[in-house]
Amino acid sequence: MTLGLEIVAGNASWPRNLGWLAALGGLDLIVLFFATVAAYEGLILVSGGLASVILVPAFWIWTGRLLRA
Repeated sequence: MTLGLEIVAGNASWPRNLGWLAALGGLDLIVLFFATVAAYEGLILVSGGLASVILVPAFWIWTGRLLRA
């Protein structure tokens, strides 16, 4: 989440949307942690699925494409 907020804050060489994606992914992982501690199964499934299937892979694919360019 910190990396995402740093990108959003003004690093012109990285896209702002990548920063928002990183911040959203970090926030989702924090929600996943607290949902796991509180044993909310529905929230664990939603936030875990969102993080593992969409947000984190999208972040790494986008970052990899930027680094290769």
